Amino acid sequence: CAGMCGPLAAVSCGRNSRLGLLRYQLGRSIAYAFAGGMAGHFGRGLALYEPDWTRWLFPLLTAAACSVAAINLFRGRVARGLVALRTPSQQSRSVFGTLLRLAPRDAASLGLLSLALPCGLLATALLTAITTGDAAAGTLFMLGFASASGIAVLSSAVATHYLPQIGRNARR
Repeated sequence: CAGMCGPLAAVSCGRNSRLGLLRYQLGRSIAYAFAGGMAGHFGRGLALYEPDWTRWLFPLLTAAACSVAAINLFRGRVARGLVALRTPSQQSRSVFGTLLRLAPRDAASLGLLSLALPCGLLATALLTAITTGDAAAGTLFMLGFASASGIAVLSSAVATHYLPQIGRNARR
């Protein structure tokens, strides 16, 4: 949470850091709650076909995926070539540069868009919201997830914002 959403929250703050952080977290919470409600509603549809295996399938798949990721991490298998460093002129012509120009500058809008980030923990939380089998329960679960993960996101954003100032003061 701190590594992916934290810098995004820090960038979205701009000069008004407190209000920007609150607006980012509000947008993020709204998006997660909506997604949780949709996931819970989808889970209710799965419950109509409720064979016994649906109760343990999602937790088992999640545990298996986490185990495979942990084994690969411990073996030192890290994906290579994920990020290609480019000069600013090359970046502006890239897909990333285009997306960056199209991204909203409003903190709440960026918070809403954080739902689209490729986050494994968020995917796991949404799978858990599916298993609730109820839109209200899925919404509440995802609000809890947004609140709990929001501590790491906001801490990272505050640290990203204030650490350069502390470094400049230490040099003096």
